[in-house]
Amino acid sequence: VSEVCRVLTHPPQLAGPSGPVCVMSGLANLNRVLRLGGQRGNQAPVATKMTIPAAALPDWIQVGATCCYTSKSRGDSHRVKIKSVEERKQTVLFTFEQDKRIWKRVAFSEISKTGDSSLRPVWKEAPQVATCAGPPPEAQAEIEASKAGASPAKGPRPETAEVSDDEEVV
Repeated sequence: VSEVCRVLTHPPQLAGPSGPVCVMSGLANLNRVLRLGGQRGNQAPVATKMTIPAAALPDWIQVGATCCYTSKSRGDSHRVKIKSVEERKQTVLFTFEQDKRIWKRVAFSEISKTGDSSLRPVWKEAPQVATCAGPPPEAQAEIEASKAGASPAKGPRPETAEVSDDEEVV
């Protein structure tokens, strides 16, 4: 401590009656300068805010879109509807579908494109596409018969030939 005090002392001509005085106020001033970024007096430090344009948000963030909000504190998931994208406030405003009077804002910086943040897209399954032209002829006959009000014909069914994976069909 004495070495530190010696380094941080005033010159001997400025020493007090009891010896050299440590320059603790000088360190406090240095800390203040570093903390305030070189500003003087009572000026508030200017925060450098990064502005994210609304166009940089994921495609699923649109007014009227339905999303899923996951609570950070409880982990509950709720369906929500986006009411506005506020570029000036850098937030997305949404209301809960269960109670439209309840609203919440999420900052642009908290929304990820991968959908692993508190506001997520609602993943929908792709509609199934038919892989054939229609039902088999037997089922088609049953459908037509049920529409006509008669029971399907119970005649002999045509035999189908078995095909093995080893045989080649020519």
